[in-house]
Amino acid sequence: MKGRVDIAMEQRIVLLADNNSGRVEAYLDLKTFENLSEAEFIRRIRQGMYPDYRLEYRDGAEYPVHIPTGEKPSSDGR
Repeated sequence: MKGRVDIAMEQRIVLLADNNSGRVEAYLDLKTFENLSEAEFIRRIRQGMYPDYRLEYRDGAEYPVHIPTGEKPSSDGR
């Protein structure tokens, strides 16, 4: 991610900073203009504040993952 910013117009979250291993450490919420640490973003996903994201576990660590539109359940549960 170093040196680039990818923003799709429908995105609410932008990845701001990653470490040498590629793990994202900072996020920007484009709706509230808040800078979020990874821990805060994960906490808010757990609270249901970001329904377009889920948490996945890899190598013993939790990672926020965007849910593509086609994988999201519809409002009627289908």
